[in-house]
Amino acid sequence: MTLSWTLGCSLLAMAAATSLRVRSLYSATDCSGTPYEEQKFVQNTCMQWGSDYVTYTCNSTTAVSNWYTDAACTTYRDNFPITYADVGVCADGVKSTCGDGTFAVVAQYSDSACTTKTMDRNMLVECWASGTATTPASQKTSFGDILTHSTYTSSDCTGTAATTTEMGSCGNCTSVPGVGYVMWACTASTSLASPMKLHLLTGMIGFVFLVLNF
Repeated sequence: MTLSWTLGCSLLAMAAATSLRVRSLYSATDCSGTPYEEQKFVQNTCMQWGSDYVTYTCNSTTAVSNWYTDAACTTYRDNFPITYADVGVCADGVKSTCGDGTFAVVAQYSDSACTTKTMDRNMLVECWASGTATTPASQKTSFGDILTHSTYTSSDCTGTAATTTEMGSCGNCTSVPGVGYVMWACTASTSLASPMKLHLLTGMIGFVFLVLNF
């Protein structure tokens, strides 16, 4: 899975709860045990998936994926424009569920000065499993004045982080090929005179646009 994300606001976005669709993969075909990979999608948010775009909705019985050809998620693609999955039902080690998650509201920009905003997105700021059936792994994104991405050798972000990478900090605008540009302001403890601008790295499993609430 390749997702992309960008974040920004005139002020630093506050964390909030939102509804998620979660697609969990298990090593056991009956979905017993702990999932080795979790794909977490914020509902009703347009995200990029490969060459297509998608929005997700989820209720107590059905998880729906709506597939589009444009970044605004207005034009359905020709092949399989809408797909469905039964919520809470295991199918060959894969199960879809609905739940709450923590996210930050961000804005995506189309120019290197972060002046032309294209859309708002939600970025998940919590742990997700990102391993394989034989090797546990997980990731977690945290941000404030400094945005960090950490990886773990456990499936639930417990233990000491294997790696922690500083993705950026307030006051900078950076381009990452294939992703775009982002902007957010420093927190009240620092100067708000200049908005902080940054373009975030994407293409990592679990980066929920993230990729911004790609």
